[in-house]
Formats: sequence, structure tokens, C-alpha cells
Amino acid sequence: MNGKHEPLTEAEMVGFRLNPALLEQLRACAPRPARILDWGCGRGRAVALLRQEGFEAYGIDTDLAVLRNGHALLRGRGFEPERLLRHLDDIRTFADDSFDIVFSEETLEHVADIAALAHESFRLLRPGGLAVHSFPGVRRLVEPHLRMPLVHWLGPGAPRRLLIQACLLLGHGPRPPWPEAHDECGRPLPLAGRAALYARYLEEKVHYRRIAEIASIHDRVGFRVRHRIVGPVPAWAGLLPKSWPGDGFPAGNVLLLLSKPDIIAPHASTGSNPS
Repeated sequence: MNGKHEPLTEAEMVGFRLNPALLEQLRACAPRPARILDWGCGRGRAVALLRQEGFEAYGIDTDLAVLRNGHALLRGRGFEPERLLRHLDDIRTFADDSFDIVFSEETLEHVADIAALAHESFRLLRPGGLAVHSFPGVRRLVEPHLRMPLVHWLGPGAPRRLLIQACLLLGHGPRPPWPEAHDECGRPLPLAGRAALYARYLEEKVHYRRIAEIASIHDRVGFRVRHRIVGPVPAWAGLLPKSWPGDGFPAGNVLLLLSKPDIIAPHASTGSNPS
């Protein structure tokens, strides 16, 4: 899916771009050579891009095989990939207060335990540091990973699977189709099999939440919380429940801005310095 299971190449990096709103925020808030952590870095594309821009960027991810797919490119650029890209299990090897910015792009909707991420981000950021997260709103009409309308509005069960089947019949779905949606001979799975695969992905890999819930979790940890919606909001959206446009209706991303107060809390540092 999305090429993450293939080695990262220089040719791919030529066309890679961060979300413009996210990149603008990083450039505005982090003077070079600021230390930046990409939470959910995958193969390290953003780490490589930000290093190129003069930032001291690192990455963390849950998939060791995907992380290794970025090693060759980073090594070819003269970096030590094992130091720059780390597994989530090794998050404590980063010292307290050691980053200016923690950011993620289309990652928060995949995190089951948002509170754990919030606590760890707070630990990693220096006083006055900033966390910036861009992720699809829960009220987007089209689920961005499956490219199917409304399937994430329904809970697990038969109605969701039937809607996914209908979407597939109408030509909606990932482009290109995921390799897992084919048998060992490369033929597409039967409709019910593909629908079950995509339904299982929503159940196991995606955790949509309202922005009010996400903001409340980070506020309790100690962050100052702001957010805005990036994307068009039609005039008639005012006729809908007030929370819908704030949660990304009809096609918006949430840009969540979290600042750690500019005071030093009395706590002991753990781990080692990332440099």
C-alpha cells in the first residue's frame, strides 16, 4: 500500500511533498537547525526532506520493516539511518525535552492510544516546544485511505461491509488496489473478500475521533491546544450541526497545534540524547 513496502528511492523523493499547511507551520515555528521528530515517519521521506532543508530531523514508527526501507537512501546521503529512524519501542532512547517540534501527517487517525502519544510528546518537547498534527477529520465525506464515501461513518458490522461492497461495485476504492486484495495468482479477490479486507482495515487500523475529544486529551496532559480546518467549507454547511465543519466536513483536514508551556516542570530526564 502506498509504496511503503518498497525501498525509498531518490526518484521518489523528487516528487515527494509534505502537506503545504503542515510544512508552512514547521518553517514558521522551527528556526534551523531545530530538532524535529516525525511521529509515524514510515520510510523517512519527511525526515530526508527536512534534513535537506537544514533541520535536525528524526523519525519514529511502529513498523520495523518499513523503517528499514528508508535506510539505503539515508545512508546514501551520508546519514546513519539507525540513529535517525527508530522503532516506537525505542522512543525512550530520546531524552526528555530534546525536541523543538513533534509532528505527524495522517498518523493520528491510526493511533489507538492517543493519551499515550500525548504524554510522550509532552515529555519529548522542550518547554515552549510545539506539536503539529495534520489528519483527516472524522466528518469527511470520503474516507481518504479507502477512497470510499461514508464508510467510516458507520460502525463495524454488516451495514459497513454492504456499503463497502456497493462502493466497490460503483468503482470506488484504493488506487491502485492493495496487493492484499488479490490472490496468489494476482487475480482480484471476490467482492465479499475485498469488502471484508477493507472493513477489517477500518476496524483494526483506523481510529477516528472528534476533534473535541482529541483536544481534551491533550489539554489534560498540559498542552495549550488550538486547531483549525484546512479545506473548503461550503456556505450551506451552516445548515448542518455545528460540530460537522469543525470535524472536517465535507473534505477537510484538521491541523492540530499543541504548545508546551514555556516553564520547566520538575521531572527527571530519561533516555539518552538523540545526537
